[in-house]
Amino acid sequence: LDELIANHGRVVIRGEVIHPIRHQLIGAPGEAPESATRVLSHPQASAQCGRWLKAHLPEVPVAPAHSTAEAVQMAVLAHDGTLAVGNRRSAEIYGGEILAEDIMDVPDNRTRFAVVGTEEVMSDAHGEWTTSIICSIVKDRPGALLSILQEFALRAINLTRLESRPARTGLGHYVFFIDAEGNRHRDLPLQAALTAIDEGGIAAVTSLGCYPTADRSP
Repeated sequence: LDELIANHGRVVIRGEVIHPIRHQLIGAPGEAPESATRVLSHPQASAQCGRWLKAHLPEVPVAPAHSTAEAVQMAVLAHDGTLAVGNRRSAEIYGGEILAEDIMDVPDNRTRFAVVGTEEVMSDAHGEWTTSIICSIVKDRPGALLSILQEFALRAINLTRLESRPARTGLGHYVFFIDAEGNRHRDLPLQAALTAIDEGGIAAVTSLGCYPTADRSP
């Protein structure tokens, strides 16, 4: 998300994919959880399996890796009790053995991935759409965020995501990343809300993309 914000104007969101995430405990063939010396994984994957790791490997330190694939590769090559949290495909690629299956704390664990490109999707297709924007507060003051949210609420526009991120323009400077339901190219209420925020001097609005909303059903 931070890289997308930093590169706005050069890349845009063209779509989204909801992908199920299933984590396995993986080691070199012959390894066993009871002889584990450490567990490697990407910090996000480790966090998603935190309760399982504390319950089953309470004394084993967890160390970070750049990716779950790297963690699995390192574990398979180590042969020193190093295990990894990763997916089944990584175990197949690097010749790892699955020692425990589906160790994630949330069974229906899914991650949203953005499909990016250089040009925004321009379509009149009906259905559910999402518009992603950045709001940069013009003047930091109490109630500035409320003023932004009110423009959406007044027009009955649902927001599916709201997150503050560092603006990279100075210490303590933040922007707001917002996902709003609707297509900014055709939905008049959404257009009106964005115009009111931008031209009303509340915040500078930058579009990160407008795209079909992915199916979020299990």
